[in-house]
Amino acid sequence: MAAVRLLFTVLLLVWGMSSSFNELHADDGQPIAIRNWGNGGTTIETQWGFILGLGPGVDDSSEMPLDFNLSSLKPNESVLLSRAPNQAEITVSRVENSREIVELDKLKANQVFAVRGKQKEPMSVFVDGVVLLLFSEVPDKEHFESQKAVDKVAKTLSQRPIAIKVIKDEMSAEDCQKIAAAYQPILMIVPRSTKKVGDVEVEMVSHNTVAFSTSKNEDSKPKFVSLGDKAYEMSAELKELFARKEAACRASQEFFAKLSVEQMNFKPNNGTHTPRWNPEHMMGRELLFFSQIYNAVDPMIPVMDLNPKQMPKDYQFAHPDWTGAEEARQMQRVAAFTRRFAYLLDKMDLNRRAKGSRFWSPRELLKQMERHYSEHTENTKKKMELPSWPER
Repeated sequence: MAAVRLLFTVLLLVWGMSSSFNELHADDGQPIAIRNWGNGGTTIETQWGFILGLGPGVDDSSEMPLDFNLSSLKPNESVLLSRAPNQAEITVSRVENSREIVELDKLKANQVFAVRGKQKEPMSVFVDGVVLLLFSEVPDKEHFESQKAVDKVAKTLSQRPIAIKVIKDEMSAEDCQKIAAAYQPILMIVPRSTKKVGDVEVEMVSHNTVAFSTSKNEDSKPKFVSLGDKAYEMSAELKELFARKEAACRASQEFFAKLSVEQMNFKPNNGTHTPRWNPEHMMGRELLFFSQIYNAVDPMIPVMDLNPKQMPKDYQFAHPDWTGAEEARQMQRVAAFTRRFAYLLDKMDLNRRAKGSRFWSPRELLKQMERHYSEHTENTKKKMELPSWPER
């Protein structure tokens, strides 16, 4: 019976294995999270792991350390943020007195470009193929009448999806309507006091997070959302399941982070998998299974499949130059994604197969991922006992 269950589990994990092993680039629609912390505080979280802040409410309200505070930008200043593979820290390149926007097609998934406008102009953030405009002030009347600022941004956007976040709580519904009419966003996050923008009802969200990506939106009208200022609070049951899964993932990260490129690429002469396959496989399984469930609730979360080929003879390295530390960061990025959008599991029956999933209930998936990280980490440790294992 145990053998049958093991075989079934293996089949579930292999099912739907993708032939693609390339990383997702900016145009592939990785979701960003826009979060509201009250008092004008906003954070932007990306799939690559950037956490960017803006506004006075960020420093004292955010539950996470910022990689960069956009409030530090001066008027007309732009900044390019990069965190290259095998690089733990971000590189910040500032450009004084420049309104030039880099070509979006040249931005990689590990880069963010931000521009602060003049007073009463929006902050523009270019990331993962989308543009986020952050309004801290009500634009001047001339801003809309001249159309120069609007036209310049529109030309720069290259028809990319636009989201708008209103930072100033005192901004009226009429002001929001003017901004929406000028920029035609797919998503606009408005103050809590705004119940309706024009003839469109505002969706009231109890927690503080909304997803945005290049996923298609067939509705020609903008979607207006109002966010709370507190992060989604999991039930005690779900919190425990997440904690156990994340503990197993952290233990796996700690192990792989110590391995060199040569050790990660080691090919055992017994025909088993190279060590690198294991973190790619573990990360890929969690990303695919949870993005399938999240996508069924919110299409702004795309289904993301980074799974490597299953059999050792078919497997190719996705990133042969990544250190074990970078593979560990990739696992952490996926774990952060799963938690970041966990509000989509709210009111979902933990024991029933989730919509969008072929097999999994949320409970069984979280428990399986806990086992999965532990099993593959232990399997890799055994490879270190082989006589041909690289010393460094």
